[in-house]
Amino acid sequence: MDPATLTDFAQSLAQWDNAARQGCQDVPPPASGTDQNAVLELATLCEKSKGWIRAKNNATRLEKARGFASQILKAYQERQTAYVSQILLQISGRVADIYEKLHPGEGPTGVAVEPWTAKGIELAIDFYGTRQRPPHGVLSESHLNSLAIALFLAMAETFNQKLGFLVLDDVVNSFDLEHRGQLASLLAMEFSDWQLIVLTHDHLFFEQLVRRAPDWKKLEFTSWSHEEGPRTTRYETGGMLAKARECLKGGDVTGAATKARRSLEELLQEICQGIGAPLPFRRGAGNDRREIGELFTGLRRGLDKHAKQMLQDLKPLLANLEADVQAALNVEAHASQGKAAASEVDAALQRIGKLDELWSCPSCRTRI
Repeated sequence: MDPATLTDFAQSLAQWDNAARQGCQDVPPPASGTDQNAVLELATLCEKSKGWIRAKNNATRLEKARGFASQILKAYQERQTAYVSQILLQISGRVADIYEKLHPGEGPTGVAVEPWTAKGIELAIDFYGTRQRPPHGVLSESHLNSLAIALFLAMAETFNQKLGFLVLDDVVNSFDLEHRGQLASLLAMEFSDWQLIVLTHDHLFFEQLVRRAPDWKKLEFTSWSHEEGPRTTRYETGGMLAKARECLKGGDVTGAATKARRSLEELLQEICQGIGAPLPFRRGAGNDRREIGELFTGLRRGLDKHAKQMLQDLKPLLANLEADVQAALNVEAHASQGKAAASEVDAALQRIGKLDELWSCPSCRTRI
């Protein structure tokens, strides 16, 4: 056959095929019947109904979840409010207790930590019939510091239940001698199960702690330089009396006598305070500067009121101590009064130690 004829046939067939395809596409589809349209609309409505049902079920579940979450939030807020109220009540009671021990019978009562506005809490006290919140308008700096220490210790006991570790850094700046002793007693007696680090520049407060907690580790910083850092010495003595003995052992009779008189004076002050010894009235801070003779008188009056037999037993010792003060301790402590023998000072130290033992626990050596 002629190849050209076959090629023409194939091309003509392709042209016809394309024309037939185009003709079919141009013919509109036959109109659907009414029944067919109804079926389509019903199918569409059913599909939309399923979507609506799913949305309604989701909305119902979300509403239940919202209600459950609201109940959880309400229960949490009630629990939180009750917890905060209980904690504030607990802290308030302990703050009041500590503050009263630092300032026994000094007026302000009703110490508490209370909610104040929606933003926080505040300290409050009853001050001669009026509620003061905050209390800085009626309390001195010393009392405010005591209140702050009481709050700090109460919060530590409340929230620091496992660690049992506290650092107090120079907290007695505005304390007088009596309140320093009260704080030292509080720390030694009520925080004996805690590990405390107490830093202070105040030698009297240091001595108060040493006497009330003799088993504590003691360290004195003697100096500091940029090149060598801090220099320390381990505090081995048990107080001023032990220092006096060390001075006498080293041949320093004057130093021993001076420290012995100081230790006797501090001991008599503590005893008179502890037994409520009646002393002549003095204004202001003069009560902290009693002469040693007044302290002996107050001690005798206090024992005569509370422990007559003890007074009888102590008469010889007290008489000898008064003689020691005049014959040995004052002689070395003041100029132009001669010299005391080392044996006289040693005898005085032994008698002071004997009196000190009567007011110290025999097992732990804390002051009683």
